[in-house]
Parts: sequence; C-alpha cells; structure tokens
Amino acid sequence: MAGILVSGTNGVIINAAGGQVTLRNLTLDGLTTGLNGIRILNAGAVFVENCQIFGFNRGISDERTTGELSVSNSIIKNNAQTNAYIANGSSVTALFDTVQVKSGGNSGLWFQGGVVIVRNCVISANVDTGILAENSAEVEVDGGTISQNQFGIGTGAGSPTVRVGLANITMNKIGISISGGAIHSYGNNRTQGNTSGSDTPTSVLTNQ
Repeated sequence: MAGILVSGTNGVIINAAGGQVTLRNLTLDGLTTGLNGIRILNAGAVFVENCQIFGFNRGISDERTTGELSVSNSIIKNNAQTNAYIANGSSVTALFDTVQVKSGGNSGLWFQGGVVIVRNCVISANVDTGILAENSAEVEVDGGTISQNQFGIGTGAGSPTVRVGLANITMNKIGISISGGAIHSYGNNRTQGNTSGSDTPTSVLTNQ
C-alpha cells in the first residue's frame, strides 16, 4: 500500500500515448482541495485496482477520445463534484467492477461519452444522480445497489442509452429519471422504496 497526498492540484496525471498504465493499492487524498485524483489525458489502457480516491473535485476524470479504462475493487468517495467522469465525445470503453462510489457532491458516475459497463457496484449518497448518462454515452448496469441518491439512474442531454439488469435501485428520491435518450430495463430489477416521482423505464427488454 502507498499514498498520494496533495492539495490544490492533481493526484496523478496520465499522459502516455498508447501506453498501458496500472495504479494498484494506492490511497489518493486531495485534502478537500485537490483537482482530480486521477486525470487521464492520453493512454491506450488504464487500470485502477484496489485504490481509494477522495478529497478531490473529481475522483477520476477520463478526458481521452479513445482507449480503455478499468476500475475494480476500489472506493471513490467524498469528491466535491463527481466521483468519476468520462468526457463528452469520448469512445473510451470502460468497466467499473465491484466499486463503491459514495458521497459525491454532484453525481456518482457521470458519463458524457464512452461505452461503459457498471458491474456489481454500490453507488450511494451522491447529492445528485448515482449514474448519469448524457450525449453519446452507452451504459450497461449489471447488478449492484444504487441507493440514497437524489436520482438513482438518470439520463440528460443528447441521446444516451442505459440498459439495466439485476440492479437494486432503492431509497433514492427518484429511482429512474429520463430527460433524454432512453433507459431500458431487463425486467429483473428491484425499484421499491424510492420516495417520489417515476421509476418507469423507457421499455422492458426481452432477453434473447
């Protein structure tokens, strides 16, 4: 285990054209004034494994147009704006697997682009939306718990697509919020216990 402690700047900047970068067993603490825990400008593939990221404006900010991102067995929490972000127009392929995404000052996971799988994650207590998809983002939510956010899963501007299966979406103010694009359910989610508004997806998909 190792730690990175910063104030008013980025924890790690990745700018390695075509490179493969692995960050493993790290604690990144931005002391509430850090900019980005991990800022990705260029790389072929980035792997974040068994890390904790907190105290920044954004925990992870992936600003590439293409590449691969994998975040696994990690905790991203208490970041002032968004816990993890993929930029508008990005075609990054991303996986968040068994990640705790907690107490973001805005959204937990904010995808303005990319093709993303969110698998077996706990996304809770974010001030705005647990998972927010906008513009060209395509998101697959596979299992996990999305709880105690203002909105559990939401879409915004543009034409994003979200598909959700085997997820527990509970104790949010609104479980499912659609403002653009579509949120499709596989019909095997649990959406009880959200306090107001609509939990109705765009459609219920038929498994093939």
